[in-house]
Amino acid sequence: DERNDAKVATLDRRICRKFEREVAVLVLDMAGFTRITVARGILHYMMMIHRMRELCMPVVRRHRGVVVRTEADNMFARFPTVSHAVDTSLDILDRLGEANLETDDESDVHVSVGIGWGPTLVLDGDLWGSEFNLAAKLGEDIGGANEIWLTGAARRALSGAPGGAAFRFRRRPLTLSGMPYTAWLLRPHARG
Repeated sequence: DERNDAKVATLDRRICRKFEREVAVLVLDMAGFTRITVARGILHYMMMIHRMRELCMPVVRRHRGVVVRTEADNMFARFPTVSHAVDTSLDILDRLGEANLETDDESDVHVSVGIGWGPTLVLDGDLWGSEFNLAAKLGEDIGGANEIWLTGAARRALSGAPGGAAFRFRRRPLTLSGMPYTAWLLRPHARG
């Protein structure tokens, strides 16, 4: 019915005006859950999750990020720019690499990261939007240990930012939710 459609469209515009922001979103996921819980148990993995949060959350804040929420072995954050999110991700990998020197292999924390950029509903304790969804799929489903993946929009925003052209990527055609998509894997030694 046309009246309902008009009401929904009006409500949609109001919600977007109030909550939608152009942000970079970062979705971090720990690697190795199944293997480590089988080998060492769930309590060991829960201690690793606590360690990941203790090591990563200060890095997010240092780069002007806001940790929106943590859930299981995931961390969701937002940033004013893609550059901030990428710099945070690289610093997190460095910080975890240093910290892992102090632990045995089964206690080492490894993560994958997905980064998106664009209009996102920023709610108290949550994020909603296409770029957040894509970043979550990249960070949780596609990314392997110590990998940083960017959506197409995030890569374009980074390339146009000061210093952004210094980053190197590998283009990866993927299928996300049954749809073809091109994502970008930040290459090791990303600045060059």
